[in-house]
Amino acid sequence: MALTNEEFTKCFFAEFRDIRRIKLAISEGRYTIWTRRDKPNFPDEYLMPILLLPDSHRVRRKKRKSEGEGLAYIIELQYNCRVMGKLLPVYLKGYFTKKGQLMIAFEIQSLRANEERD
Repeated sequence: MALTNEEFTKCFFAEFRDIRRIKLAISEGRYTIWTRRDKPNFPDEYLMPILLLPDSHRVRRKKRKSEGEGLAYIIELQYNCRVMGKLLPVYLKGYFTKKGQLMIAFEIQSLRANEERD
């Protein structure tokens, strides 16, 4: 059974690590992968390996440039995904949206092959 907005918000703020918050959003199906024309994003199957990452996996925060309902930072994550027997480095970038005080979902702006960002 899916969590209500209030329950999701409570669980979200109980977690202190961004990786755990991302895992929560994925496991609850509270994410949206943006549709892009310039560089298409991967489908949501590429998110599943995140659920197996250790809680100590490196996640980077950066200040968000856009305005709107959501947290003031974006999250960047790099990980490997096994595709047809080969490891594919994947880059994920997104932010959490909220409505008032309630956390709503994880908006994924980029989910594609890692092109060695830093």
